[in-house]
Amino acid sequence: MHDVPYGAHPGRPWTSFRTAVEQRLAGLYPRRLLDVHGGAQSSFVAPPLVAAGYNVAVPTYRLCPEVVIGAIIEDCAAAIAWVYAHAATYSAGCDTITVAGHSAGGHLTAAMLTVDWAAHGVPASTFAGGIALSGLFDLDPIRQCEMNEVLGLTHAEVARWSPARRLPTVHAPLVLADGARESDEFHRQMHVLAGASVGRRRGRRHLLADRHHFDLLEDFLDITHPLWRSLNA
Repeated sequence: MHDVPYGAHPGRPWTSFRTAVEQRLAGLYPRRLLDVHGGAQSSFVAPPLVAAGYNVAVPTYRLCPEVVIGAIIEDCAAAIAWVYAHAATYSAGCDTITVAGHSAGGHLTAAMLTVDWAAHGVPASTFAGGIALSGLFDLDPIRQCEMNEVLGLTHAEVARWSPARRLPTVHAPLVLADGARESDEFHRQMHVLAGASVGRRRGRRHLLADRHHFDLLEDFLDITHPLWRSLNA
């Protein structure tokens, strides 16, 4: 595991790497997975995915209200660009990138497929796809609730930072998953993004039986689960 800063900004956090080489697995693994679950505390996702042949990077990012949501999206984009440019230094493969995330990370995963990657020096064709778990893809309900007293979202910012309201720049599949035991709002958010289909390659949506917002990660960490196969659908 390596912890390294992924940018020159003094407030930009660290990215943890776990590579197949470090695990002493046989062969070379040109697949990379960037997990945006939300920080080094999520590094637990690395071992099973490394064992399945992925090189895994887990970036942290600055948080609201210190920064606005757009700055968090930029942090994650900067982390991906850094990984793309420096993967070989950490014995990681460099052919494709899969982005995955849960909850706030689900929103960020979908947002990563709408980034201007040419401006970051990353070919859009590098992306194999994304897996977004229980994210919020239309931020307007947040603008209308008490949480917005801290976030201060405007109508313009909702339009700018809601993946469901933006056209994709990456035409790789985005797989959506939520738990059958989650709230109606999480189910609605999945339907909203699934319905925003213009210009998108859509992997299937998975409604995970008997799962709630937190234990659905068990399915995500099972590389044989159908939601992973949907990346190649």
